[in-house]
Amino acid sequence: MRKPTFIACAVVFVVALVLRVLYVHEHYSVLQLDISQLKQTDNHTFAEWAKDIAAGDILCRNQVHAFHIWTEKVAPEDLWTEWYGSEKAFHQSPFYPYFIAAVYKLVGCDHERVGYVQALFGALTCVLTLILVKRTVSFRAGVIAGLLLALYAGYYIYDAMVLRDGFMAFVTVVLALALERAVTRGRARDWLLAGAALGFFHVAKETGLALLVLTVLLALWRLRARPAAALRVAALLLVGWFVVLSPAVLRNALLEVPLLQLSTRGPEVFVGGNAMGQDGVSWNPPIDVMREILRKSEFSLLKSVYYTLGTHAAAPLGFIGLLWDKIAAFFNGYEPPNNINFDLHRTHLATLRWGFVSMRFLGAAAILGLLLGLQRRRKLAVPYLLFLVLTASVVALYVVDRFRLQVVPLLALFAALSVDWALAALGRKRWLQLAVAVVPFWILWSWCEDTQSFYSDSTKNFAVMLKHVKIGNLEQAKRYRDLHLEIIHKYDYHKYDPSVGWKLKDIEDSFAAFEAAEKLPRDGAEWHLQRGRGFMYLNRVTKRQESEEMSDLALEEYRAALEIDPNIRGAQNGMGELMERMDKTYRALSHYGEELQLHPLEPFALRAAARILYDQEKLVPALCYLERLILLGERDPLALARSASILIDPDLPYTDVTVPPDGPTIASYNPKVAVERARKAAELALQSAEPDCAALKLAARVLYQKAVLHGPLDLIGEGLGLLETVLRIERGEIGAPREIALEPDPDIPKLIEAFRKYLERPSNPVQRPAGRGGKEKPPGAQDPGDG
Repeated sequence: MRKPTFIACAVVFVVALVLRVLYVHEHYSVLQLDISQLKQTDNHTFAEWAKDIAAGDILCRNQVHAFHIWTEKVAPEDLWTEWYGSEKAFHQSPFYPYFIAAVYKLVGCDHERVGYVQALFGALTCVLTLILVKRTVSFRAGVIAGLLLALYAGYYIYDAMVLRDGFMAFVTVVLALALERAVTRGRARDWLLAGAALGFFHVAKETGLALLVLTVLLALWRLRARPAAALRVAALLLVGWFVVLSPAVLRNALLEVPLLQLSTRGPEVFVGGNAMGQDGVSWNPPIDVMREILRKSEFSLLKSVYYTLGTHAAAPLGFIGLLWDKIAAFFNGYEPPNNINFDLHRTHLATLRWGFVSMRFLGAAAILGLLLGLQRRRKLAVPYLLFLVLTASVVALYVVDRFRLQVVPLLALFAALSVDWALAALGRKRWLQLAVAVVPFWILWSWCEDTQSFYSDSTKNFAVMLKHVKIGNLEQAKRYRDLHLEIIHKYDYHKYDPSVGWKLKDIEDSFAAFEAAEKLPRDGAEWHLQRGRGFMYLNRVTKRQESEEMSDLALEEYRAALEIDPNIRGAQNGMGELMERMDKTYRALSHYGEELQLHPLEPFALRAAARILYDQEKLVPALCYLERLILLGERDPLALARSASILIDPDLPYTDVTVPPDGPTIASYNPKVAVERARKAAELALQSAEPDCAALKLAARVLYQKAVLHGPLDLIGEGLGLLETVLRIERGEIGAPREIALEPDPDIPKLIEAFRKYLERPSNPVQRPAGRGGKEKPPGAQDPGDG
């Protein structure tokens, strides 16, 4: 290696390594977050797999398989195992977990130390990219490419994660160098090493077999004029590939697994990224469609592809549009990531902000470089073909940030080609060429946009808090909770979001439950119950995947509590509430019924069961639960209002319905009872710190109906005041409860108008009473009940 090349490699290596080491250190010292402990991530799967290997399970007899929330929704675990063909089949291509197992043996199961080892390979990847670009473009372009890769934060963020995707960039560069050397020199040992590199790629990534087949076919076509030489090259490639692959093949033979099965992934991934209705970006599996296709195809990849494409039969152009959207996402900035969140980490870690090279620049410059490089396409044949094949392998499935890391060194190559061309044109003062090139680059820059940040000061600490909660790091979770609360109060977010109050209350209740669990004997029924409550409270304040995970964790804890003590109070309530939040009302009602069988006077279960039955218009059973609740002395405004709305209806056949087990018999229609209960509902709702809009609206309707039927006109003023209170809540003029809808109820203005018209009739001697938005009634006006 010549001195300038050596110096350049040393500079790129040092820049890359220092930045990566500082990042890994900051990640574990500031966030103190080990992502591999999050069970719903591939980080966890790879880490547990590597630990088993390091512990002595060299053959992976107890092969780890990932069963996440979405997999459980698609099919039970035993059916997935049947689809895999064997529970001993490698879950994914096995090289990376074996590599991490070796690192564990070397430095221990400390993921910060593992991060430093991965940082070393990341820096080496930058140097190898420099060498590859120097060989195919120029020395200056090689330095540029090495620095682009070194300063690309979207790459080195993976050094702190137990994910194979960052390591795949290293594998790709090794393969590109081996193939380029073989094509350039054409010696037997070079083709043998190229085959070994293909084997290396195969044991690291599932698409390796397809890449091998394509490489062999291209080699045969390239040497088609010399059949003997073509067959010789093909044989050398296959021999080199098999030598590297042979340990995995031998392992499969010993465990009676299909010899070349190195992964169970494939059919479900294609369905998730290509079925009708999918956007192909990030992982949002269509549960029902996936279940149907996987069962119909019996987990065959070819059949799954056929049935998935069949979902586009009615609109085939939609599939073309889907592919285009995925290509756009591939070159664009950070789409919603998978397993880790670059945007979240960057808001907390300065070292990720130091890596200023963005995917937006790499994407735009690389596309331009692909066009500029066509004039030297023979020399760039290997990078071109690898780029196209590896990009196609991502786009054919679904696009997430980490999957394209295997292509990032090649993106850096073509981006460096663009920069090198621009510098050369600048040095030769070719202003017209530069001016012309600016236009396509600007168009590409505009197209390769970055997605906006999902996180602000008000959300970034909350997101990290949730991750610590899921892992079980309560002290760290408290630290980020306190940071979150500090910002909320500092900027007084209550002014902008009326729901902040109840969200903070749920967070407070969540940590109170977790702290209560800390004081209990571990793994006792009450310990699990309190932890379940903690996760359930957080389920109320989270959305999408976070909400699903909190729900899953809560259900797991409640089931564990019931397994230890089937009669424990509150576990069935918690499961019922979670089922309601998942829109599984039938199952929720069943859980509340189980709670009431064990504890007949449980207020929460009575209230919840009544709510579901009322919404389903099963009014008589709902009334049974409501009456029992009121009999207990509960003064819930909504329960009172609902009870009144049922009692005031003379057409309901609720005579002689008894509240089980020992409650009162419900009498026939009693308008006086109805009015009194409606009044109580209204008073309690107005006196509540967080007015219940549903109770206000319902009570107002009852008052209006009762007044029209029987004539106590001051009830009209009472009802009008209630409705105006509801309207003020919905306009954000006063605090809003969690029950309020985001959109105003269109019936409210209509009811207000009806009330006002009724009050304005000349025959009405009564005006609205004071304290409800109206004037004081005149002396001698009719009192409630006088009519």
